[in-house]
Amino acid sequence: MLSREFLIDRGYCCGHGCLMCPYQPKHIKGNTNMKKIKHIYVTGVNRSGHTTLWNKIKDDPDIDSAMMGEEQYMLPWDIEKHNHTEMLRNKFIDRVNQLIEWSPECDTHLDMANYWLPHTPWLIESFDAQIHIIKRNKDDVVDAFMQRFEVHNEWDVVQKFRTTDMNATNWEISYPTYEIYPDLSLQENYRRHTSMYYDEYYEIAEEFKRTYPANVHFHASEYLIEGDNYKNIFKF
Repeated sequence: MLSREFLIDRGYCCGHGCLMCPYQPKHIKGNTNMKKIKHIYVTGVNRSGHTTLWNKIKDDPDIDSAMMGEEQYMLPWDIEKHNHTEMLRNKFIDRVNQLIEWSPECDTHLDMANYWLPHTPWLIESFDAQIHIIKRNKDDVVDAFMQRFEVHNEWDVVQKFRTTDMNATNWEISYPTYEIYPDLSLQENYRRHTSMYYDEYYEIAEEFKRTYPANVHFHASEYLIEGDNYKNIFKF
């Protein structure tokens, strides 16, 4: 089976009924009108309503999107210092192309995760993506972070903001690294780091909103998950 990428590179439809034909209308020999995929990325600090929003969209029969599966590909917070940023981005692009091939009838690719934010300029340049930034009340977010101590090992929880391995490719790389305060307990350090992360995250988000006003949009989490308001992210 010929891949969608190969058919795009060829630049025209062969008219032979290829399953992954990217041209519209399909299977018209010589047609060069390519199907345009809309890329939508929803991001925000953890505990901002991603799961609720994801489930609403996933269960909506009127929304037909090539969504990410359970397997996630992490992208680093520290783009400049991480040693494998380009490799991880290329791996992500391969995954997106694969999902589009698996969903030939879909014209929208949607994904949501906290780690898209630093890569906003790259996502816009690569996909002309629409970036939707969700924001929840800071105190609620910090309290939700602190609840992780009830279900996970303390040391595993606080590692979120302590990663210094610039060769790592796991979930830890998607968070900034903060100074450890020796006079504070693990939990107190974690609370302070979570607060710092929230502030830094939305400071960067505001700058991207000013720089890319046509592509970056802010939403209150509570608003998006109420009723059918989540459908608004597909209108841009």
